[in-house]
Amino acid sequence: MSNILFLCKERFEDSLSAEITSKCGAGGLLKKSPGLVNAEFPSDQLLPEKFFIFERQRVENAVFIQEGNLGNMARDVVKNILPGITRSEMQWTLHVFPPEDTGISIAPKIKYFKKQLIDFCRDHFGRVARRFVLDADLRKENMMVLNICMLQEGLWGAAMLSENLSDPCPGGCHRMIFDEDAPSRSFLKVEEALDIMKTKPLQEERVFDLGAAPGGWSYAFLKRGCIVTAVDNGPMKIMSLNSLPGKLVHVKADGLLYEPESRLLPADWLVSDMLVATGKNFALIKNWLGGKRARKFIINIKLPQVEPYPVIKPMEEWLNARPFIHYNIRQLYHDRHEVTLFGTVDI
Repeated sequence: MSNILFLCKERFEDSLSAEITSKCGAGGLLKKSPGLVNAEFPSDQLLPEKFFIFERQRVENAVFIQEGNLGNMARDVVKNILPGITRSEMQWTLHVFPPEDTGISIAPKIKYFKKQLIDFCRDHFGRVARRFVLDADLRKENMMVLNICMLQEGLWGAAMLSENLSDPCPGGCHRMIFDEDAPSRSFLKVEEALDIMKTKPLQEERVFDLGAAPGGWSYAFLKRGCIVTAVDNGPMKIMSLNSLPGKLVHVKADGLLYEPESRLLPADWLVSDMLVATGKNFALIKNWLGGKRARKFIINIKLPQVEPYPVIKPMEEWLNARPFIHYNIRQLYHDRHEVTLFGTVDI
């Protein structure tokens, strides 16, 4: 059996379990605890090519080390998990994280454990230690990762290629820096999506922002010099507008009903963060993406309070049936009770 530990937002364990069961069948054994789903699969089980929507991070072929003296735990990690890195000639880094980004109570434990582990490697495995990179930015370079989820009762760990991580940041905490000139904290969601896409909006690209007020997403594109059509009946509150390199056109209309002039299509970007039912967002997706009205897209989708995955599944099936749409749906670190759809359209 193959053991994979999945991290997710707390209270989304059932959603992640439902998604895993739907996509992998009922052959896996799932154990749930706050912010974690531990899945055991047959060794020949093939997982989907894309990461699961509700997973924040994963630890593949996870090995459990029982709680104890942190020095002894560090040595157990070196004995049982580090060989996966020792056999490689690649550089490597260390990620140690709690299940949820609120694990303040075990932060000192994590800090001391990391020191014990690195010191032990330097003292006993100098050649391996020389390939260690502290605080590596895995968004910019690939390497091996000693990937460890620290719990009160012990830890789960594995040696993994960085490209196999669900997210390049430790524990999937893809924390973006807030811009004080942005009119809302929703700015962080679009910044995270752009960072994951590894795509920088270009100067003078045309953007349609549906449901734009108060302007957090529009601001992200305006500061990069884009031409933004912000569609919303509400007021835009971008105070630094005159100092931004982009151009803003505010259209007071319902983002779901708005029809742009045909000469402006296809747009370079469609972005949308509207507080509307999932079905209405699905109709918007069919219209804009199915109609090839935009080359790139980021669409935030609000979720129902009960059983969110069955509502998202028809959307996935529709997208999968259209090979000209290249997409991902993820519950981002900065998302709340929502997920974000992003990708490109062949036009």
